[in-house]
Amino acid sequence: MGRELIAGLALRALLAADPEAARDEARQLLRDPRYARAALGVFALSEPALQEELDSLDTIDTDAVLEAGSRVLAWLEASNP
Repeated sequence: MGRELIAGLALRALLAADPEAARDEARQLLRDPRYARAALGVFALSEPALQEELDSLDTIDTDAVLEAGSRVLAWLEASNP
């Protein structure tokens, strides 16, 4: 199993157990190209305002994933000043 898959599974389990901790951990991983896809999954599942954009994301394109991560971080900053 790849690191990204393991991270995604761990984040989903954490999301079920402690959503706030999962969002905090995912926020830290958004800028890391190895884990950004897994981190975006947390926000796709927990933030309805981001769900549509993240559901349509081309997750094969690493640049698109990192750009989406930057947009999510900006959205988080704006919504939680």
